[in-house]
Amino acid sequence: MRFTYNSIKFVLLTLLVASISMTAIAQKQRSKNDLIKEMAALMKANTPADLAKSYEIGKEYIARFGTEKDENTAKVKKFVEEYRLDAFYKAVDAKKAADAFSFGKDIIADQPENVSVLMNLGYAGFNAIAAGDKSYSSLIVTYSDKATELISAGKAPQSFAPFATKDEALAWLAYFSASALQGTDMKTAASYMWKTTKYDSSIRKSIEPYYFVAAYYEQVYSKLSKDNAEKARVDGAIDLMLDAYARAFKIAEDTKDPKLAEVKTRFEQVYKFRKGTDKLMPQFIDIAVSSPFADPAAFN
Repeated sequence: MRFTYNSIKFVLLTLLVASISMTAIAQKQRSKNDLIKEMAALMKANTPADLAKSYEIGKEYIARFGTEKDENTAKVKKFVEEYRLDAFYKAVDAKKAADAFSFGKDIIADQPENVSVLMNLGYAGFNAIAAGDKSYSSLIVTYSDKATELISAGKAPQSFAPFATKDEALAWLAYFSASALQGTDMKTAASYMWKTTKYDSSIRKSIEPYYFVAAYYEQVYSKLSKDNAEKARVDGAIDLMLDAYARAFKIAEDTKDPKLAEVKTRFEQVYKFRKGTDKLMPQFIDIAVSSPFADPAAFN
């Protein structure tokens, strides 16, 4: 997936400054007019570096004078908002997670219900994980959950880009959280992956969520076996594992997935282990895929 955002054009401030002369400022803290003059000069130069500097000055201006009700303050606010939104989407598109989260956090602080930014923060964090950086894992879950909550409450964005539909967006938000939690909280990760199958999306039509859940139950079974847990719990874990493998096998077979042989082999191994025979496997698969898929969070 890749973003296709149109570049947002900056509205250059027409500041009430008759002439601009950049001079050294003796005061430790620049005055309101000093900040305006510096921003105007930098924006007149209009290079990426100068606009970035102007943005930083604009943030200082708003922090100190943002409550004032005048034309220049309104224009500074507009510039800062448009600059950081454009910079945020460019950072996400370029897979620069540090920049995306830096700009994104500021946007969400001012606009906590900006669903598009929340979604894309989840996406930025997911791309970071794919590149080996897991430092944004907790934020991925926080922002993805918030976006899901808002979308489910009817507060959908004007566009679900880079996703084609609402269901695709919701499925991927759950997928982002599953990826963030994998390795630290596998049960919750598996529950998030289960949630991806609740939406009409490309994820639900792939083997991945079912194979992921099966892998979770492999871990559960291993731990229960080592702990000499009661037979009913062990068998319950195997049954749920087998159910997940059956679903993965059916989809792999229908889609000719490259992992078909791998999934088939493991399904057959688990089936024979649990049933003591290889009979009625096709019937078992048909029953499994036509039955509700259990949330791993419910297994105790």
